[in-house]
Amino acid sequence: MISKLRDAFRTFGPFDGTLFLIGRLLAAATGGRCRIQRYVLVAQPVASVTLAGVARSASLEIRPVEIDEARTLAWDRPMEVIERRYRDGAFCLGAFMKGRFVGFQWAMVGPYEEDDVRSLFVPMPAGEAAWDFDIWVAPEYRVGRVFARLWEAMNANLHGRGVNWTMSRISAFAPDSLRSHARLEAARVGWSCYFIAGPLQLSLLSQAPFVHLCTSAERRPVLQVRAPTSF
Repeated sequence: MISKLRDAFRTFGPFDGTLFLIGRLLAAATGGRCRIQRYVLVAQPVASVTLAGVARSASLEIRPVEIDEARTLAWDRPMEVIERRYRDGAFCLGAFMKGRFVGFQWAMVGPYEEDDVRSLFVPMPAGEAAWDFDIWVAPEYRVGRVFARLWEAMNANLHGRGVNWTMSRISAFAPDSLRSHARLEAARVGWSCYFIAGPLQLSLLSQAPFVHLCTSAERRPVLQVRAPTSF
């Protein structure tokens, strides 16, 4: 146990390392009914690029995926989650290597209903900020240009929609993702932490409403996430 605590502190820091271990113990003891999740909220400036400025190759294609095509693809996510995202107004860019579906990234201009915990994130200022989420690349292509090309294409897409900032949440228990976003000039603009026990969810937030308790799937905290220049 001491070695696990030391490893967690080294990887996540003392506070997040303690939360990580407690969450793991709770999940193991309750079959996943109890768990802890903590997010770091970040904002990234949208680069002034167009699709014409995104490098292309003969083997890799990045393009929008509409719902009819989405139903024919092999996702690393449940199809009911994919269809709900489209209903909520999200859009998806897909990466195709020689025609094979090897990656995707999602975004939406407007409030985002989180599908891991009960929480509604509202990127601000309205109309000028988007929410990007769930970027995934097939394991055999994670060392290469697919991730960078997806991000370039998403920047071009959001720029074309008049968006200046894109926000996202990153698990505090995913240090590699935090480092990747730091390299993309992401600024930390808040955090949220969730203690979940069956239908009960206690949310601690870095801004109003600060504390939120809900006991049913119909209720969740609403958190406005503002770009750094709009505080």
